[in-house]
Amino acid sequence: MEFANLIYAAMTEAQKSERFATAVACIDGRIQIPVLNLVRDHFEVDHVDMVTRPGVVANLSPGVLRDLAVSIERHQSRGIALVAHADCAGNPVADREQQEQCRAAAQRLRESWPTLTVLACWATPDGKVDILASDSGTRPVDPDR
Repeated sequence: MEFANLIYAAMTEAQKSERFATAVACIDGRIQIPVLNLVRDHFEVDHVDMVTRPGVVANLSPGVLRDLAVSIERHQSRGIALVAHADCAGNPVADREQQEQCRAAAQRLRESWPTLTVLACWATPDGKVDILASDSGTRPVDPDR
């Protein structure tokens, strides 16, 4: 993955030692800060890589998976939070259907990255983010990372 190698080569040693997790979410600005806070707190990390696309849980495109791979491979992401949300302009379906899409897409991510914990989450415009499903991966966590 040449793109990821270029990013990694540009990182300083300090950046390489920081702890990361990854959020895959819709572009909706109402959910960004609550998602960031949940992911940072849940995975106990310094930074959250954000992969955003409109209505992302309905379509984990090759571009989304490529961006996610960069975070996982180059930032050694500790986990992934896949987030759907109410009132989604990019995926205008009923909440229940979108929550099921989120669970199914999270399962696909678990199959692709079985060593990572993958959360399926639901966000509301008022700032609440709930975990719909969680599956712990098998990657050992280095306490110094």
